[in-house]
Amino acid sequence: MSGETYRMPNWQRVLYPLAGIALLIMIFGGRSLYLYTEWLWFREVGYSSVFSTTLATKAKMGVAMGLIFFIILTVNAALTRRLAPPTIRFIKGRILDIPERNIFEPYIGKIVVAASALMSFLIATEAATRWDDYLRFRNATPFGVQDPIFQKDVSFYIFTLPFYNYLTQWATFVLILTIMSTAVLYSFYGALRLIGRATETQFQWPEVRIAPNVREHLSVLAGLSLIGKAFGYKIQTYGLLFSDHGFFYGAGYTDIHARMWFLNSLFIVAVACGLLLIANVFVRSWKPLIGGLGFWLLLSMAGSVVPGLVQQLSVTPNEINREEPYIAHNIKFTRMAYGLDKVEPHDFPGDQDLTSADLQRNELTLKNARLWDHRPALATYGQLQGITQYYRFSDIDIDRYILNGELRQMLLSPREMNYDALLNRTWINEHMIYTHGYGLAMSPVNQVSPEGMPVFLIKNIPPETPPDIPVKRPELYYGELSSEYSFVRTTEEEFDYPIGDTEGQVARTVYKGEGGVPVGSLGRKIAFASRFNSLKILLNRSLTSESRVLFHRRIPDRLTQICPFLEYDPDPYLVVADGRLYWFVDAYTTSPGYPYATPYSVRKDNYIRNSVKAVVDAYNGTCRFYVFDPEDPLLQTYRKIFPDLFLPRERMPKSLLAHIRYPELLFKIQGDKYCRYHVQDPQVFYNREDDWNIPKEQAYSQQQGQLMEAGTELMQPYYNIMRLPGEKQEEFIIMWPFTIASKQNMSAWMCAKSDPDDYGKLIVYRFPKSKLFFGPEQIESRIKQNTQISSQLTLWNQQGSQVIWGNLLVLPIEQSLIYIRPLYLQTKGGDSAPAVAFPFAQPGMPAPTPLPSRGAQMPEFKRVVVVYGSQVVMEQTLEEALYRIFGSRPSAPVRPSPITAGALRPAPSADTSSLASQAMSHYNRAEQSSRQGDWAAFGSELKKLKAILEQMNR
Repeated sequence: MSGETYRMPNWQRVLYPLAGIALLIMIFGGRSLYLYTEWLWFREVGYSSVFSTTLATKAKMGVAMGLIFFIILTVNAALTRRLAPPTIRFIKGRILDIPERNIFEPYIGKIVVAASALMSFLIATEAATRWDDYLRFRNATPFGVQDPIFQKDVSFYIFTLPFYNYLTQWATFVLILTIMSTAVLYSFYGALRLIGRATETQFQWPEVRIAPNVREHLSVLAGLSLIGKAFGYKIQTYGLLFSDHGFFYGAGYTDIHARMWFLNSLFIVAVACGLLLIANVFVRSWKPLIGGLGFWLLLSMAGSVVPGLVQQLSVTPNEINREEPYIAHNIKFTRMAYGLDKVEPHDFPGDQDLTSADLQRNELTLKNARLWDHRPALATYGQLQGITQYYRFSDIDIDRYILNGELRQMLLSPREMNYDALLNRTWINEHMIYTHGYGLAMSPVNQVSPEGMPVFLIKNIPPETPPDIPVKRPELYYGELSSEYSFVRTTEEEFDYPIGDTEGQVARTVYKGEGGVPVGSLGRKIAFASRFNSLKILLNRSLTSESRVLFHRRIPDRLTQICPFLEYDPDPYLVVADGRLYWFVDAYTTSPGYPYATPYSVRKDNYIRNSVKAVVDAYNGTCRFYVFDPEDPLLQTYRKIFPDLFLPRERMPKSLLAHIRYPELLFKIQGDKYCRYHVQDPQVFYNREDDWNIPKEQAYSQQQGQLMEAGTELMQPYYNIMRLPGEKQEEFIIMWPFTIASKQNMSAWMCAKSDPDDYGKLIVYRFPKSKLFFGPEQIESRIKQNTQISSQLTLWNQQGSQVIWGNLLVLPIEQSLIYIRPLYLQTKGGDSAPAVAFPFAQPGMPAPTPLPSRGAQMPEFKRVVVVYGSQVVMEQTLEEALYRIFGSRPSAPVRPSPITAGALRPAPSADTSSLASQAMSHYNRAEQSSRQGDWAAFGSELKKLKAILEQMNR
């Protein structure tokens, strides 16, 4: 057999090509149908140019890199066949026991082409994923900022270096793979042999025998791969600007004076060794090459040891002196990367004595003090406004609306379809009947019903709304919980909402919106059946020529399909505008390539801008991307690539512009970095003399339908409507208090403006270091240590109720602080909570409202604690708490209404105000006497209090 040529049977010659064609159809047919449905979707949403640009770039990258790889492999395979000796006899003892050449040689060409094609396809597939890097490289926009070491614009590190790095890695990988495949081919041809020299008693390394032409071919390939490795060293040199030293980020003394020298030297040596290998074709001497490779090896070993010695012997004993200029670079570039260089610092005395007149001037701020924490509010929303098990409130959003001509802060949550709760989860139910959520619930942040529940302004189904906030199109076909796809305008009418008291009585509807891809033709049914892997789409008779399929319905997925190069906020928020519902999503441009900037994420991203705000119509699904930071070089680059994608901010309707807000995610990143990088002196930064911390507060988690304590967590930023110090009117902001790192005292508070005129303006108010100001954790301790409050909490817990604390709010008023913390009660284990007595109730104080009997796990607002200066009070309303502290009410009357409940009451006359102040003084002394057990003094103060009250009642 060794001398005969193998001939393939005829049936194999027919079967194998057919099997290959079938395999290609299975692989590429489904992918082609998927791309076809994606093109239909992009055309439906109006961004077909984005699809074509992206797809064309992927094709160019894939074809170019795959074709280059295929040419390199096939050319080297042809050279291998040409350079290999024509006849080499089988040598006994050869370790690589390859069959005789004449057996496999008729098929070697086909095998090489097939293997090269397969590897090229894999390379092309991977290269297509680098389309973003290529487009950013081609359309790079300068930052106008140079790094302090190499004097290169930041755009080099963000746009250019990543693509160079990819090309270097690609070339090195291709060359190494080519060397390996070429060596295997030479071995098959017998031109590269390992001859065994071992005996039964002694082992010796096998002898390598290489034909002269083979040596030259492999030398050239190895030389080119070494040159590729050399460019890898060059890229590592730039990568030193992203070194992590623990207490600062970026290139340090050792990086600049040791590691950089070794990397530059290794670059030169690697290039020299590569050229020596190539020169080996002409100079038949191995000595220079062996010497160069030896020196390269020694230099590599020294490069891994010497920098450590420099760090330990030179830098560590004189760390601040050595690292000071590099710490300064880290501070400067981190502040620029996060926009912290634009923060406006202000002094905040914090010790102004507030009066009732001050409270009256800040009445709108107090009206919008958030008494409903999002966690208990979400639980009550679900039980009071869930309507049926089909609906779910997944999140609470905070926004502001004009109500009765006044700016008010609201809680709101969309009522989305909960597909997991469907009792009969058939394909028709999930994809044709239950297609959408319905409406929303909205309540003021400070409004509480007599039962301790939120007061809903928008509620029920169909939605009941105030005249100022109409909802004319309440259906939610696109949301956070939407199913993968739904078919509309079919012969099956959709479930709209339940009506009446009779079980099963529902309103039906047919989708009349502009969203969705027409799916009437047979070809499209086949395409979507393949996409969703469902034969039911082909067999279902409910689809007509008017039918449409809605897919990419979840908001983050929908936006990512259009703009995958942007990062999206994980918390979209719903907006009611012009009678319709819209989803707002903050989009960010991010990069890990800003030199000397400390990262904020595990992906090492160290640059972020909220450059875009995306808006999605909840009914039609239309998506719009509005530019809010036109100066961002990353966004400018994307606008060059996709000129029709982004709209200027001026194109956003005013009804939507009124609801933009500074994103909490970005504010948290900036605030966290500012706690360290507000310090600009390198020595103070190094010694951490002025670091700030984010305070902690009580954490709760949802367990078995009940809010349970879960240790502590970092205090979260919160939105508020307030008048900032020195400003003339209230505005919508997000704020965050900070404390001293080594203590729990307040050090500063930071805010970002959200109103359109001053959007994005960052301000920090710093407390004087010469005075002590209680931080949130210290205030929490003072609240829990208050004897009256602790005794009431104990009694509630003994009566079968669980106390849930809301978020502590630090509320700046004028040049002082008021701390507000709501308190909720929740029955334990579903038992109804009995009525409880108020243990320290005194004459003139309102009696507490007993807890209503309720078996559901629904937190109820019960009290609010207010802390001001040395005073800690707990009352049923914010107004009563402020009255107890300040002793008089503000002067301007406020008309009582459901919306202004909890606002400040009308003020009495000056004489009455004076008497009230005396009464409060006697009441406080009576309270103090009762705590001390001095009942004689307690009775005396009560008599005086009674006399004053009688005088006030005349």
